[in-house]
Amino acid sequence: MIPRPLAPMILSVLVGCVSSPNLTPDDVRDLTHVVIVDFFSRYSPQEWPHIYVTDEYLGASLDSAFLARLPTDSVPTSLATRADVEVSPDLIVGGALLLQPSRPVPSTDVRAIPNAPGGGVDEVLTFTSTSDFGGAFEYHLERSLGGWRIRRITVLWQA
Repeated sequence: MIPRPLAPMILSVLVGCVSSPNLTPDDVRDLTHVVIVDFFSRYSPQEWPHIYVTDEYLGASLDSAFLARLPTDSVPTSLATRADVEVSPDLIVGGALLLQPSRPVPSTDVRAIPNAPGGGVDEVLTFTSTSDFGGAFEYHLERSLGGWRIRRITVLWQA
């Protein structure tokens, strides 16, 4: 039996463990892969002459093996920094697409905690191409037996 004064502290430690999963660089790459694959299920990669992916704010390095796993339908895909490919904040060189995933953070969605044995995370994917196309989606993901699954997507902004 847990003494009454310690019960709230133990509960908060347990909730903290569940809601703050320890993410390895491989976890971050796996999460980001799930997010980008979902993005390409909504928008065809064929809409752009080139796709750039940046890992500037991701907290894990991406490489050519990561890019090869993306469903880009033979559209040239490269790693780049925003500074390398932007003409202006809302315009990417040659009408290409820049995908800018952010570092996954512990989920703020308390509904994800009971159903996620490894905890939930949120990851924002910002995308930019032209002044007519860009935006940011916040993905709420949870760990499942086969990896990560998307629980919900919030459109933060879109043009």
